[in-house]
Amino acid sequence: MEWIFRELHQAGRQMIAHPGFALAAVLVLAVGIGANAATFSVINGVLLRPLPYPDSEAVVSVGQVPVGRPGVAMLSPTELRRLQEDARSFERLGGVRSASFTWTGPDGPVRLFGAAVTPSLFALLRTSPRLGRLFTETEAVEGALRVVLLSHRAWSSQFGAEPAVRGASVVLNEEPHTVLGVLPEDFEFPFPETDIWTPLVVPPYESETSMNARPFMGIGRLRDGVSPEQAESEARVIIERVASEQPRLPGLHRETRVVSVREDRGRPFRPALLLLAVASGLVLLMTCANVAGVLLARGIVRQRELAVRGALGAGRGRIVRQLLIESVVLSMTAGVIGVAVAFGIVRAAPALTPGYVPRLAEVGIDGGVLAFTATVSVVAGLLFGTAPALAWSRVDLARTLNDAAAASAGGFGRLRANRGQAVLVVAQVVLALVLLTGAGLLLRSFVSLVTHDFGFEGANVVVAEITDPADSAGLAEPFRLADVEARDALARRASAAFLARLERIAALPGVDAVALSSTRLLTRTGVVWPFEVARGSATSDPGREVSALIRNVTPDYADVVRLRLRAGRFFTGGDREGAPRVAVVSESFAREAFGGEAAVGQRLMSVSPVSRFRGRRDGRSDGESGPLEWEVIGVVADIRLPFGQEPAGLYEGDIFLSMLQPGMDHIRTAGRGPRVVVRTDGDPLAAVPFIQEAVADLRPGARVNATALDTILSAQAAQPRFYMLCASVFGLVALSLAAFGLYGMLSYTVSQRRREIGIRMALGAGRGQVVRLVVGQGGALVAGGIVLGLLAAAAVSRIIENVLFGVASVDPLTFTAVTVVLVSVGLLACWFPASRAAQVDPMDVLREA
Repeated sequence: MEWIFRELHQAGRQMIAHPGFALAAVLVLAVGIGANAATFSVINGVLLRPLPYPDSEAVVSVGQVPVGRPGVAMLSPTELRRLQEDARSFERLGGVRSASFTWTGPDGPVRLFGAAVTPSLFALLRTSPRLGRLFTETEAVEGALRVVLLSHRAWSSQFGAEPAVRGASVVLNEEPHTVLGVLPEDFEFPFPETDIWTPLVVPPYESETSMNARPFMGIGRLRDGVSPEQAESEARVIIERVASEQPRLPGLHRETRVVSVREDRGRPFRPALLLLAVASGLVLLMTCANVAGVLLARGIVRQRELAVRGALGAGRGRIVRQLLIESVVLSMTAGVIGVAVAFGIVRAAPALTPGYVPRLAEVGIDGGVLAFTATVSVVAGLLFGTAPALAWSRVDLARTLNDAAAASAGGFGRLRANRGQAVLVVAQVVLALVLLTGAGLLLRSFVSLVTHDFGFEGANVVVAEITDPADSAGLAEPFRLADVEARDALARRASAAFLARLERIAALPGVDAVALSSTRLLTRTGVVWPFEVARGSATSDPGREVSALIRNVTPDYADVVRLRLRAGRFFTGGDREGAPRVAVVSESFAREAFGGEAAVGQRLMSVSPVSRFRGRRDGRSDGESGPLEWEVIGVVADIRLPFGQEPAGLYEGDIFLSMLQPGMDHIRTAGRGPRVVVRTDGDPLAAVPFIQEAVADLRPGARVNATALDTILSAQAAQPRFYMLCASVFGLVALSLAAFGLYGMLSYTVSQRRREIGIRMALGAGRGQVVRLVVGQGGALVAGGIVLGLLAAAAVSRIIENVLFGVASVDPLTFTAVTVVLVSVGLLACWFPASRAAQVDPMDVLREA
């Protein structure tokens, strides 16, 4: 081990002897190593680290997701029950529904996040309570005593961590609940902010039919030796069997999925983390290339020293070993600083990252990250040190020790490093172009997103979602088609009364219009229903079936969100009960349903899912008086969702129905009241207190959650903005490194060719010729790097294809703009050394010779 310490001592002396070089190299490397350490820390915490439950890899999400789209695996109560009875791949199965609770305590109401869970969930996760006991199956039925489990955080904040909390009574959503116990401090399912757990009560009618059952997240634990793929195959068969036995709402194009919960949580963030990993890796390669170039240049200065070592008996292997150890000492020193850089990035990540990223707050610098950083540091040292070590270990002793020969050697004949430096500069240009292309594509994607035509105008509009427990009261009975008209009438009366109460808001100064809607504006979740082109229509293709997302709205809705009318008209106050049923359709629906024919005046007929299930095509089933028909009175522009949220093939467009007419109000989302939308001529949030007052008068138990529509649109752009900013930072760093590498190489070349340049000028070469000589050398390197970089960028850009919006991964405008920027910066980096070369005085050079 003595030789190791001797070599390390020598490496330390080299750093002390050249502090400027050592400091510059360490800082440049620290940036690259720190960025990679931080990226690995986030990837490890979000994607790789096991969940805090015993044998967590066996815990899987079970259920159905939209075909070809990301989503949470959901199960209906019937599907869960059948899986529990028939599936052999699972040790246990359970369900979870997210919920929110208003905790009424001595200090007033407090809003807490919670979840309703099946009692099997805790056994499935192999979790025991810190205090008290867990739920039993008898407590998860209608009419049972209301009970609750608390998180460690809620226990500490609301009860002061009082051990006698078991049996205490708490008021949640104005209902008394008995506390059964407290869960462990590290239990955070399904989300870290969950503070309340209640039993998931499934009414009998939901367990008997999937027709209007509310789904929940399906969770399972695999038996030993069973893979997720095997479990998925078995679950698919059972769920398809349930679907063949029971009618469902149409338009549900879903597929069965069984996947690890850890993998499922990280799935939406994998593209972004892959992007960061690739970008930070490329930056590290560029820092290594920069330092390698400087080491190659320093070899000229150290050539005599290395020759002396060789003359004293040091073989080539010994010299290579010494130079590599010096490089590794540099990189390890940079790694120590890089850990501090990574720590700062990780601490800032939760505040800088838009939206919710699971387990991001837990990410830190642990032993695994330190081991990764040490490994990267050693690899980086070997990476940037190998080429210089091999190049300068081949020492010509006689030539190097002959000072006169060394002094008389000129031009590139003296510079063995030039070829290696040129290769490194070309590599830096290639990497810079790849990173700049990624940044440019993400910038164009972001611009395309913020300038996206949504089909409406969101400025000065506030959307208030009303949640009222009374809306769910009617769901306590089985869904019967014979009750459709009664439910519709009840919904229309409630909407009309609500709208009448809101008319006083419309009369306020600064308020332009007020309307109600049954669905969110920026959503593709809701009831999808099939419609047939009625045989009495003017179209040449009667009987054609097209699915649509149903939006029940009031007449002023188009004025509030300023839908673009393409043909016909929107609803008026006369489109109410007693008047003929009318509908307004989107452009895409009109195109699919009626082809090239005019949509206004056509007639549509709803298709009953029960009659379809029974194989009947007349639109009738037991208890139905007949199919519902509407006349199309208008066509509006499509409401286009941003950032890849458009559902592919699930349905063909939207149908707007008047909320004041008999129609399909019975298919509204359970537990949700209508959405209030208000347009103002100023700050839209100023209308929120008036909305809350109107809601409180009409529905005392309802809660109002109001948001400006512009805020919602801005949130849609938050993640693309984050991608763009990260890529831009990496791109600018890469551009700076490439320019610095090119400038450094040419500056060193000029200094070494000073005598040659002086002789050229003495023989008649002008300053312009000297500038062209140096710029031409650098320009050739830039051109070669750009050609290779364009090919590399075209291949690498496909990695970010899934996070682009409105721009192709190989976008000619982006590639052209990036090339122009890189050429401009490259030529500028060449011009400074060239202008200095042109200032050489031939007489001074000849006098020195």
